[in-house]
Amino acid sequence: MLKHHFDIKKSIFIGILVVILSYTFWLVQETSDTNTNAKKSDNRPDFFAKNVYATEYDQAGKLIHKLQTPYLIHYALDDMSDLISPAITIYSDKDAKQPWFITSKTGKAIHGTDIIDLIGNVVIHQPAGPANDDVIIHTEALTVYPKQNYAKTNKLVTIDEPGINVSAIGMKVYFKEKRVELLQSAKGVYDQSQSSKKK
Repeated sequence: MLKHHFDIKKSIFIGILVVILSYTFWLVQETSDTNTNAKKSDNRPDFFAKNVYATEYDQAGKLIHKLQTPYLIHYALDDMSDLISPAITIYSDKDAKQPWFITSKTGKAIHGTDIIDLIGNVVIHQPAGPANDDVIIHTEALTVYPKQNYAKTNKLVTIDEPGINVSAIGMKVYFKEKRVELLQSAKGVYDQSQSSKKK
């Protein structure tokens, strides 16, 4: 009888111990998850800047691009910045005499300026030069990779050159090669009377 009573006490003690251990494990897990989620969601700005003018050069000292924005909000996570009315200048030729100019309503720079997402009334402009006509491209969103001299979008695109108007869905721009690749549903209008003599 005594042994049976002892076994009951022992079983109760073991049961309580299991409950305590289970609760402790759950509490540690919850605390860990809460801290992890807090770190992920706690991506508050670490600094603000006005009238930003930044330039980037390659290892040989060649100017790659310039970035201007009247207002920038920086976040430590992914070294990311929100940009207001950004203006990017891409220098794709050797002597930096024929840059491409890109503007938009807003933008987001990721990993410094490795990737720049532009949103709202995006305009790409290359003024006329010795070997090219004036080119203006409109779209609503564009992802620019300044170091790769490359940009892309899957949105509606319109391209205007003297005497030519082209529209398409999606494009890739190779700045260094001065080449625009249209992806889908490309159609255009050609007006010979307005075309450039360079063609």
